[in-house]
Amino acid sequence: MTQGLLTILKNGKVYYKVVCGCDGFEIPKLKRSVRKTSPRNIKELWERARKLSVGCDSCLVVISKSKMYFKGETDDWKRAEPIYRTTYNQPDFNPRWDIGSADYMEKITL
Repeated sequence: MTQGLLTILKNGKVYYKVVCGCDGFEIPKLKRSVRKTSPRNIKELWERARKLSVGCDSCLVVISKSKMYFKGETDDWKRAEPIYRTTYNQPDFNPRWDIGSADYMEKITL
């Protein structure tokens, strides 16, 4: 298991977080893809991450300010673990761990 986090910033604020519990070493590949073409929504970002082998269907989560995309479905924050909501605005915090670290952590500004 290699955790990963890609935080996408826009206007200096967290816009999306891509969080995975495995294959986090592919996060730099996702960062390069986002740099080339910005995602239109969280579903597209989740699908792109999966296509690039970031995480797996049961560990990959893409979150925005009010939505999350998990297991191929868009949902609101009410079903997310509280740590995902309370740490959303911390770009360097991986919500999969209480200590907030990940093996691969990247940031990009749109």
